Amino acid sequence: MLEVGPAPTAPVNDGVRAGWLTMATVLAMGVNYFYALALTHGLTSQEYGVFAAAQALLTMLGVAGSVAVPWVLAREIVRQKDDPVRRRDAVTFAFWVNIVAGAVLAVVMGSVCLTFAPLAAASMVSLTSFLLTVGSTAVGYLQGYRRNTALGNIILGEFVFKLGAGCLLVLGLGLGTVAALAAGTLGALVPLSACWFLRKDLGRPHAVVVDRDLWRSAGRIGGLQVLVAMIAATDQVLVAVLGSVHDEIGPYQVAAALGRIPLFLSVAVSIAVFPALAAGGQMLEQRVEGLRVYWLLGLLVVLALETVPDSVLELVFPNEFSSVKSVLPWTALIGFMLGWINMVTTFAQSKERTARATKGLGLGLLLHVLSCVVGTKVDGIHGLAVGAFIGTILALLALVIASGETKPVLIAINEMPNRYTIAGAVVLIPLAVTTNSPLVWLTTMTIGGLGVFAYAFRHVKVPTRQKAVKR
Repeated sequence: MLEVGPAPTAPVNDGVRAGWLTMATVLAMGVNYFYALALTHGLTSQEYGVFAAAQALLTMLGVAGSVAVPWVLAREIVRQKDDPVRRRDAVTFAFWVNIVAGAVLAVVMGSVCLTFAPLAAASMVSLTSFLLTVGSTAVGYLQGYRRNTALGNIILGEFVFKLGAGCLLVLGLGLGTVAALAAGTLGALVPLSACWFLRKDLGRPHAVVVDRDLWRSAGRIGGLQVLVAMIAATDQVLVAVLGSVHDEIGPYQVAAALGRIPLFLSVAVSIAVFPALAAGGQMLEQRVEGLRVYWLLGLLVVLALETVPDSVLELVFPNEFSSVKSVLPWTALIGFMLGWINMVTTFAQSKERTARATKGLGLGLLLHVLSCVVGTKVDGIHGLAVGAFIGTILALLALVIASGETKPVLIAINEMPNRYTIAGAVVLIPLAVTTNSPLVWLTTMTIGGLGVFAYAFRHVKVPTRQKAVKR
């Protein structure tokens, strides 16, 4: 008899655990951004530009790696909860396929990095790519079993470990770009170690069952996520490759990194809602609710980035990054649009509309790249930012139309202007726009953030300990 893990069940207080998963992902994002911004004090503008371009590729790989095979695995675990043999086959399939995929991606990512980075840095990117791809199997496994607490801890732990290693190697020892990327390699060991959770459900390579449906699903989802990753990384890679804007590579990369915050908020939301979408139920209602949460979180971040006082940027960044402010308004909007693209692809994957979505996003990628290149030719670094924004909108429209996800998007947009959001906007926007005081701006954004989180996650119940009833 095969030894397999326990059948997935709906945990008690699942909403609370999903809320913690989202919060842990947000905290991890905060740690990652603190690390990226801290490195502006340990690397020159040119070194930082190379690091950020490589980091953009790795981050997008992480976005793609958190889905594709892992989401196929999560879906199979949910659907095969009464069939331990099928669950074991799915886990075995996912793990060994990711081993092969990781090796291929390591070569691809390293080759791309060689166009703008030295061999040592490209080698670090290759190794990190492999570790993240294999470790993503554990992400899918824990998603399927809805072990959101453990998954949140792993996601947060990866970035905390990366922060500690990077601060020691770069800020403490001054070892440069390669060391900064090596810290990411060390952080990738955390999700890899989480594969320990799936040991009871894991068979040997010869036990892989060639399930055509699994292969087809993994291929479709993987292809779709590769397109998402390419759209999200286009401007950050172009600014490192194109010689005409190379002098401003560092400031643009900082602005792009800050502008990606809404995207990673959307990843946090999509990770939390995907298992419920895959299991079925009120699909439209769940889609609209996910979009509502992202809409609120994303708009708050955009408002914060659009109104951040110059004195705050001068306090945080060295003088050679002083031109960050000039492109930050555009990169914030780019990140917000990328978050919508991520949410819509999540919906398409849960309803197995990946073929249609891939066609739409493929067209969107072509339009996005063309818009970026034309913008750069017309107006340099600012043209690149504007072109990337326009291209992202075009990609989103092509995706929404092709995937048939117009209904939840329109419902979410129509329902957002309610008395709570209008009241918040009336209070927050004038304060944020008119103030030049860092303290007033920070206080406004903090209060606004607390209000947004309280409203966005108002359905999450805090668990209470119930007293035992005496018989």
